[in-house]
Amino acid sequence: MIKKRVEAFYKEEKGSINILSPGIGIFETKVRGGDILSPGSYFGNLNLMGSISGLYLPDNISGIVEPGENNLLVFPVGYKTPVLSLKSERKKTERVQSNKTSQKSDKSRKSEIIITAFTTGIFYTKPSPESPPFISSGSVIHKGSVLGLIEVMKSFNQIIFTGDEKYEKGKVLKVLEEDSSEVRQGDPLFIISVD
Repeated sequence: MIKKRVEAFYKEEKGSINILSPGIGIFETKVRGGDILSPGSYFGNLNLMGSISGLYLPDNISGIVEPGENNLLVFPVGYKTPVLSLKSERKKTERVQSNKTSQKSDKSRKSEIIITAFTTGIFYTKPSPESPPFISSGSVIHKGSVLGLIEVMKSFNQIIFTGDEKYEKGKVLKVLEEDSSEVRQGDPLFIISVD
C-alpha cells in the first residue's frame, strides 16, 4: 500500500537520464526495459520500515526505460542512488520518425492516464478466484468497462472506466497492483492509453 507520492531526483549524462532515489530504503521497480515513461509517470515504490512511497518522474523528464544491469526488481538503495536509467527524448524522437509503429506508441504515451483507487480497501483484478481477470495489459476497454474491484467491509465496489467527452475507449498499458493487494485511496492502479 502506497502512503505518499514522491518525486525522484535525476541526473543527465551523455544522452541518458539517471533517475535517483529520493531517500533510503528498499526500491521496487514497476517498469521494464523498453517501457515509455512520460513526465510525472509512476515507476516504483520506496519502502522504509513499512512506510511506502510511490515514486514518480519529475514533470520535465521522460524517455524509454533502459534494461537494468542486474535485472533485480527489488533492491536496497541509498539517498540519490540510481534506480532507473532512461534513454533521452532526442533518441526516442529519431526512432519514432523512422518507425510508424513507434510513432503510434508515442501518440498513446502523450494521452496516458492513471486510474487510482477511489477508496481504501482490498483490490481485486477478477470477480472470483477461479475467474479470469476483468482486464490485462493490452486489453481494449470502452466507457462502462469494469477494470477491477475494491472490497470495503465485505462490500465489493466496481472500478469502472468512465471516459469523458474527449474519449470513449482506451487500451490498458499496465495493471500496477497485484490481485488481493491492500490499496489506499489515491494509489495508482492502472495506466491507460486513450484516443
